[in-house]
Amino acid sequence: MQANQPLTGKSRLLVATTLLFLLQNSGLAQVASPATPPPDNAAPAPQVEKKDKDASEQPIRLSPFEVDASKDYGYRANNTLAGTRINTDLRDLAGPISVVTKEFMDDVGATSANDLLTYMVGAEGTRDFQANTPELGRTGDNAAQDPNASTRGRGLSPFDVTRNYFYSLTEQPLTTLSSGTSVGFDAYNLDSVTISRGPNSVLAGLGSPAGIINYSPQEAMLGKDATELTARYGSYGDKRATFNTNIGSVSDVVAFRFAGEWSDKGFRQQPAWDKDRRLYFATTYHPFKNTTIHASFENVDIRQALPNTFTPEDDITQWLQLGKPSSPAQGVGAPFLFNGGPNSGPNVYYNPDGSIIGAYNNSGQYTFLQQNLSNVGIWSPIRFANNQYGDWDRLNTEGTREHNKLRTFEFSIDQGLAPGLNLNLAFLHEHMFSDQLQLGRPDYVADQIDVNATLPWGAPNPNFGHTYMYFAGLDNKQTTNSGNRVARGTVTYDLDLTKYNRWLGRYRLTGFLEQRQTEQDFIDYNAATSGSSTAVGGGPGVISYTGGSAANGYFTTAVAQVPSLANNQPYTNNDGTMGTLSEVYQLKEEDKHLVKLSTSAVVLQAYLLDDLVVPMVGIRRDSDDSAFADQSGGLAGDYPDLVNVSATTKTYGVVVHGPQLGSANLKWLSVFYTKSQNFIPNAGSIDLLGNATPDPTGESKDYGVSFDLFDGKLNAKLDWWKTSAINGPAPSVNFPLVQWSLPFILLSNNNANGMGAFADLAKQAGVANYTTGLAPGITTGEQALANAYTQSNVANGLEFEITYNVNKNWRIYGSVTKTESISTNIAPALTTFINERVAYWQANGLWNGPYTTKQDWSGQPETGQQVFNNDVLGPFIAYQASSGQPAQQLHRWKESLVTNYSFTDGPLNGFNFGTGLRFLDATVIGNPAIYNSSGAVVGLDLDHPYTAPAQVDVDAWIGYTMRLEKKYILSFQLRGMNLQTGGGYMPVNANSDGTHQLFTIVQPRTFYFTAKVDF
Repeated sequence: MQANQPLTGKSRLLVATTLLFLLQNSGLAQVASPATPPPDNAAPAPQVEKKDKDASEQPIRLSPFEVDASKDYGYRANNTLAGTRINTDLRDLAGPISVVTKEFMDDVGATSANDLLTYMVGAEGTRDFQANTPELGRTGDNAAQDPNASTRGRGLSPFDVTRNYFYSLTEQPLTTLSSGTSVGFDAYNLDSVTISRGPNSVLAGLGSPAGIINYSPQEAMLGKDATELTARYGSYGDKRATFNTNIGSVSDVVAFRFAGEWSDKGFRQQPAWDKDRRLYFATTYHPFKNTTIHASFENVDIRQALPNTFTPEDDITQWLQLGKPSSPAQGVGAPFLFNGGPNSGPNVYYNPDGSIIGAYNNSGQYTFLQQNLSNVGIWSPIRFANNQYGDWDRLNTEGTREHNKLRTFEFSIDQGLAPGLNLNLAFLHEHMFSDQLQLGRPDYVADQIDVNATLPWGAPNPNFGHTYMYFAGLDNKQTTNSGNRVARGTVTYDLDLTKYNRWLGRYRLTGFLEQRQTEQDFIDYNAATSGSSTAVGGGPGVISYTGGSAANGYFTTAVAQVPSLANNQPYTNNDGTMGTLSEVYQLKEEDKHLVKLSTSAVVLQAYLLDDLVVPMVGIRRDSDDSAFADQSGGLAGDYPDLVNVSATTKTYGVVVHGPQLGSANLKWLSVFYTKSQNFIPNAGSIDLLGNATPDPTGESKDYGVSFDLFDGKLNAKLDWWKTSAINGPAPSVNFPLVQWSLPFILLSNNNANGMGAFADLAKQAGVANYTTGLAPGITTGEQALANAYTQSNVANGLEFEITYNVNKNWRIYGSVTKTESISTNIAPALTTFINERVAYWQANGLWNGPYTTKQDWSGQPETGQQVFNNDVLGPFIAYQASSGQPAQQLHRWKESLVTNYSFTDGPLNGFNFGTGLRFLDATVIGNPAIYNSSGAVVGLDLDHPYTAPAQVDVDAWIGYTMRLEKKYILSFQLRGMNLQTGGGYMPVNANSDGTHQLFTIVQPRTFYFTAKVDF
């Protein structure tokens, strides 16, 4: 089944029906006692291997600040630190927490967060949606720029990522300035990953209301020697190798762990690469009975040129429909052509094979760009939806290259002070460096036609009618240096009064203090012609011909070349004379951000009424001091005074267990309720009038029921929830509308940027004392406007999660997620500001009066109304109308099923088979426009949305495990992903007339072969 093929109602219930069948046939769990041990070449049964592991890996003393992952069984983890920051049974926690075990990661072949989230309840990764944001009137490509940060929880926003519950630079940049600066985490040194959905002040008083993903690298184990080696080969040249060895049997005092990962990810779209190198070292020192010291170091080095997620803009189809308008000679235009266009200026030209043609200035030539000729109310240029003009699912048109390096050092001491009283002191230090080269803008990638019959000096143009792509733009080169230092002290006291009377209860009180200092230094450069002024951008671009022409039907046959900048390149002037062109990177700006955070918290958990009632309350105080220092055209100076934002957040929860069942006293039925908060400091953010922006806050309520059946083999949890993100940033408003578009057209001509269409109109109309309406000091691209205007997002739904280890051979995970997430109260102050500006322009004759003398974005002189319609009206109407609309690409229903069966006897002894199935409901991709009597757009019709079809994704694998000489366990696995499709294109956005506008490239079926040896 193709990924973009509509599904029947039966397909939608595929996963849910399977889960129901398993529950109704639970007699499978009543399998007779385990058979005799399998022969040497049989696949080891999970619990047998775990029992061996438990006996040999049991620490000398298990600290309450550690979780023993060897206790995990199949897809079921029993304990976590995520509820109270100390080791707690998951059944005694009311929070929406999922722990992904190593067996699950191995079965589904997960190596990163996105691999996991595709199956997990209440979460989305890049296989579920492709985040796109507005970029100066077009569409950005978040997944191509930074896939590690393109996750989403509960339909709200990306998850925060923590390392051992420390804020980490692994995933999120400190400010919105950086893109593509995360390295993610990798499974090569992990036993489990914990996902906590919604706010949780115990874990993160400051953070995303979507929740957190926590990973804890493996520690060195005392008393155990173990080594694992893996090698993977896959489609499109994918290669991956890991090693992980633990040395701990020499003594019970010290242990060491060494691990490494080397991968070169394969892509169908070329040229593209993702070269990931990681090294990890950990040691454990146990000098005294109640003292354990852990230390670790990790080095990550990643070089990437990731492929685009969305297809390029189609500037061929409309050109053909209009009769191929062309310029017959220099300075002679034709209808529908722009004089200059985006490639106006000095440019370097390349052949499809990458060889250089030459360089010249084409400022007097013409360009064809797709236009809104049908006067569609809310419109963006249409992207390619098929391979008629190029194999877009095989060509990488993303021009970004980056190099990211992260070094992390961790240190902790666990000290038992007295019976029930324990102390942990921990420290984290991280340094992140990112170097990014962006010679193309993902929002402006288009396959265009050279419409110029002659070169600027009159000679015939040998590439007339050929296709090309243009690479240039602002912010070509970026470097980011980030440092993060966190120190934390945690103390816990376990007061057990049940030894006096079982009804007196047990109480665990935990408190911690934390100090964090995080700093980011971001430096931005523009490509420019050597000798030009700084911070101007618009330097020499690259025009790369792609092999399409009238002779071959305009079919693009080559990937556009994005080479390094030219140096001493022979250059043809417009009069035909020769010169030399050199390019340099001019410093555009430096932006620095400093955060100093002080945190104190206390958590109390009680076990009452013979452990049947387990309440928990946590109170946390965060004091955040932060400051920005920025400088356009140079390096920033010292920070101004720090701005303080402080808040107290709380978490409440209670779990009530039903009557205990059977001789095992199993807590088979539980009901739960929890409420939690968090907030995000917004110090320094202002709106266009200079008013401070409120701090975003998050709040969540969860209640539901869970079951533990069949001696703990089956665990099912049903959670009804509501999560609110209040005063969160409005992404469709702040960038580019507020940071760029409005200041661009408003600022007066004597501004340093020399911009301002309405100031130009006011000068021509003789308007005295023209005012922009902006607060003093506002400039185009002002960083303080990054979170200028807010919106509230309210999400609710249900989450059903089931883990069923049927027997020693068969394990199952299933989930059903229903999510409704809508935006409300979107930037009302901005709406007022814009309406007042329109009234001001109309009252002063700037609306339908003179035309601009500057050509701004359109390339043509415009009236004030035309400027407004082209630069502001679309996003203005869109954000107002999106109130009450579902979140972008939100699937109301998501269902998943993962299962694996291992044979331990018979003719299939040693084999295992598994599958991963996912169902994603239809998603809204646009809405019709609503017009008033004069034909102006006044809103969007939310009752009749345009949708993309639902889809089912299928993964499957087959494996074989054997023993060699009773010491070595050799495993093989062949995995197929996206087996339902050979690729194609899926619409993810529609214009207001229903025309599909934006398309994501559906990843085709891929295969991976993995070999692993354990000893």
